[in-house]
Amino acid sequence: FYTLHVLGTLLFDSVAYKNCIVLGHVNDEQGIKMSKRLGNVVDPMEVIPQTGADALRWYFCINNPEINSRFSARLVREAAQGFLIPLWNALSFFTIYANLDGWTPGSATIPFDRRAPLDRWILLSFDRLVEEVTTALERYRVVDAARSIEGFVDDLTNWYIRRSRDRFWAPANQNPDDKESAYQSLYAVLTGLARVIAPFTPFVADVIHGHLVRAQDSTAVDSVHLESWPKSTADRSEPDLMAAMETVQRIVRLGHAARNSHSLKVRQPLASVTLVTTDARMQDRVADQLEVMREELNVREVLWATDRTAYVHHEVIPIFPKC
Repeated sequence: FYTLHVLGTLLFDSVAYKNCIVLGHVNDEQGIKMSKRLGNVVDPMEVIPQTGADALRWYFCINNPEINSRFSARLVREAAQGFLIPLWNALSFFTIYANLDGWTPGSATIPFDRRAPLDRWILLSFDRLVEEVTTALERYRVVDAARSIEGFVDDLTNWYIRRSRDRFWAPANQNPDDKESAYQSLYAVLTGLARVIAPFTPFVADVIHGHLVRAQDSTAVDSVHLESWPKSTADRSEPDLMAAMETVQRIVRLGHAARNSHSLKVRQPLASVTLVTTDARMQDRVADQLEVMREELNVREVLWATDRTAYVHHEVIPIFPKC
């Protein structure tokens, strides 16, 4: 670091950098300091052919640089499975069905307020992601930015795309505006996401840009790294929709956890689910999403209750130290 400043001062009469992020010690997979004597040195150049350069970059972006990290090809692959593979699956899903339907960007943009709630939600979620990542990177909080991206990709693949499959599979003449809205929304999110992830996974970002932008417009810039940083759309905001969808997702997660604890698979239908809450506004908040909850939890009816004592039992078992 000192040498860089010396060279910067001699050549340009300026410091070489104003901010610097330094990683903690990078240990082997067992958390032991790498040493030639121990023979546990993991060469990054040997990991890259197994995992890819972007997977290696992402691994260090997603891990807190303030603490020592463990490093191996297996750990890098595990980190990639939570982000790069779902992202690639989302790109594959879009390109497969866009090619089957002959869809290309350029049609008249469907107004935001005429789009399906699911489309509006994912677009608003992307706006929020841009704000979060921009703020985090301006503060050099790389881990916070990376985790926001990973959470968004999980919502994109495990909620938006999964809930929208029927819309992409539907015949073109069944509900053309809804299908067009789904294509336009997913296209906007994927092309915008390519620019957001460019500092983290530059090669994957460029591939997405090439598939979705360059392949459709020969006048587009050659690389995603020549694009401008995305900005959130300030004139659209639906806090009620965002709160409702967040509540529904939480209810579904808790419902699936309850099924798992009783060894009840989701494909097994149940008569009802009872939601116990003291929040009087929750029922109104998710009123438009009851069908979604019924489908996700595979129940015929959603019931509400406010008295926890009828459903929750607390038992305290003291643990006495051994003498």
